[in-house]
Amino acid sequence: MNLRFFLCVPDESVDEDELEYSDVVDWALSHATHQNVLILTEEEVYFLDYQTAVLDIINEENDSMLQWGENDWVIDDQAKLRIRKRLLEYQQKLQAGKAGELVTKILRLLTVSIETRKHLYFNF
Repeated sequence: MNLRFFLCVPDESVDEDELEYSDVVDWALSHATHQNVLILTEEEVYFLDYQTAVLDIINEENDSMLQWGENDWVIDDQAKLRIRKRLLEYQQKLQAGKAGELVTKILRLLTVSIETRKHLYFNF
């Protein structure tokens, strides 16, 4: 399994104030089966970037440049809430299939991030 592409919200036991981005990547890779880690295939990242509005929504609300080959994170609580609202609206427009499944998984991690006040990391 290629662990290069993932989203994660560190476990509550992880002190993000003490970590660099690379430490979070290491944590996610060593906890690939953790419920707060979503491993994606190369094809899924490509699909999110080029065939859905998911990354555009995140970028607009987070003032970021997340895309294929770029990493980023969502730190701001208000940005998380805006992203969740827009992804929920977007999800309602989707038919059953790959896009809907990926949005559901991303929304789950975003909700964990909001509830635990942890950052949501994207490693693409």
